[in-house]
Amino acid sequence: MPLAKNVTAAGVDPGLQPERTTMAWSRTAMALVIVSVLLVRWWPIFGANVLLLPAIALLGASIIMLTQSGRMHVGVKAIEAEHLVVSPWPKITLLALTFFLGLAGVVLVLLGPKPPRCLARARLRQPARLRGGPPARLPACDEANWA
Repeated sequence: MPLAKNVTAAGVDPGLQPERTTMAWSRTAMALVIVSVLLVRWWPIFGANVLLLPAIALLGASIIMLTQSGRMHVGVKAIEAEHLVVSPWPKITLLALTFFLGLAGVVLVLLGPKPPRCLARARLRQPARLRGGPPARLPACDEANWA
């Protein structure tokens, strides 16, 4: 019996597996959108080149959402035919994307601009202020104080 076009995974497989899989991919796409929003916040610090990273994350989220329906229908047909072959490529691609975004974030943090020396000295003096001592006088942060 061939599937009608409007049959969902839950209609063929009354268990919750198709729904759980769809929700897992939706959560993954949402996590990529959140990562892209957080990466956009780095724009003032690292410049416009960093905007390539959120664009890549949003592209990955879009691809997940656009291909999820097709993957679900292929899975439903395979379950009905009792011949399921799982492709590893969506997972490998997601792994590569996650690794790339994480590595790019670490590299940006390690090689990014250094804070002004006056802020670094203020951090060293902070514990004394927290102990109740007199507040430390902070040097002015101007161009000469950048490390």
